[in-house]
Amino acid sequence: MPNEKNQSKFESYSLDFDGSEWIDIPETSSIRPTSAKMSLSAWFNISGGSGDRTIFAIGIYGGYAVDYQFNVDTNDNLTFRVRNTSGSPYYATITGGTTLNTNQWYHACVTWDGANINLYLNGQVDATQVAATTFYYTGSASLPGIASQRGGSSGSGHIDKWVGSLSQICYFDYALSESQISSLYNSGSPIN
Repeated sequence: MPNEKNQSKFESYSLDFDGSEWIDIPETSSIRPTSAKMSLSAWFNISGGSGDRTIFAIGIYGGYAVDYQFNVDTNDNLTFRVRNTSGSPYYATITGGTTLNTNQWYHACVTWDGANINLYLNGQVDATQVAATTFYYTGSASLPGIASQRGGSSGSGHIDKWVGSLSQICYFDYALSESQISSLYNSGSPIN
């Protein structure tokens, strides 16, 4: 049980995933950005794996039914994509400029203010903002997941699995300010 004597809050309050584990969240519309405004924040540590590795996603992969996905891509860069149209290219995508290392803790945050998507790493802007003004709901089941994206026609499969640790994954139904992001980063220490 974690206690105040623990020197490392990361290890005390994080979940470890080995690529065969994930968390399925029941379907809910409360984390669907219908107003085209939202933020996601998370602490993460990559310990392995390759390809896309999901921190948090909502929707079912296949048939372009993913509502949004926050992940580390095949090049080890932080990426966020959101469905914003019914036709190709389907998604507005922002990719960070920092190549991430394994076995190192990072704080990531993505904000969407209804006009632009911004990506932050360790409290600093990590990508040029991407314009996105609408959220296109696919009408499919909104099946959220941590450490995996749901796949298959029913969402029973899992792809893009996380290998490493995740902590303090938070959804906000508004765009966080830079000062709020700085507070969440807290100079490199998760907030208790």
